Amino acid sequence: MTWGPGSAWNLTPTYTATSPTYALTTDGTNIFMMSRRTSGTTDFYSVTTANPATLVLRGTAPNIYYGVGFAADNQYFYVASNGANGEGVYRVSRSNVAAAASKIATLDTSTLAQGVDVDAFVNPQHLYVRAYGGDTHAIIQPAYATPVHVGAINTLGTTSDYAMTYDKANGALYIYETETVSTGRIVRIE
Repeated sequence: MTWGPGSAWNLTPTYTATSPTYALTTDGTNIFMMSRRTSGTTDFYSVTTANPATLVLRGTAPNIYYGVGFAADNQYFYVASNGANGEGVYRVSRSNVAAAASKIATLDTSTLAQGVDVDAFVNPQHLYVRAYGGDTHAIIQPAYATPVHVGAINTLGTTSDYAMTYDKANGALYIYETETVSTGRIVRIE
């Protein structure tokens, strides 16, 4: 199959001019975006995956900013960002984005880009996050009342390594790292 030029997917984009988007995610039905303001608040947007449509502002989270990594399940957005309680991973209610976000892990998120992914769109058991410096962290039961940040489960990577994805079909986590091979390699973590 030949790849062709892309199609505009958000038909009437209206973004905050001073807040670029550093991260996109999907829950299998929608594509979500968030602004990356450098202080104060974060705007959340969505558009369907089914066909080009008008972008929808889902709401503005009042206490997080510098969002650089992003994942979603059917209840929450998980954001690697800075916020009212410092840098880390914050959980934002999808049904009430304007409510205060809850910090579920403390880690260095930098201000560039971080990989964030859940193992399932419904009732996830694990949330994975790349910290600044390349370490891969895990948070157990991120959608539950008391998620547990178990810390780094993998330490391969450098301050240049952000990329990560979780394959929900086969249960494997993939990271990109340049610590052991300077030109980079993909590592599968099971």
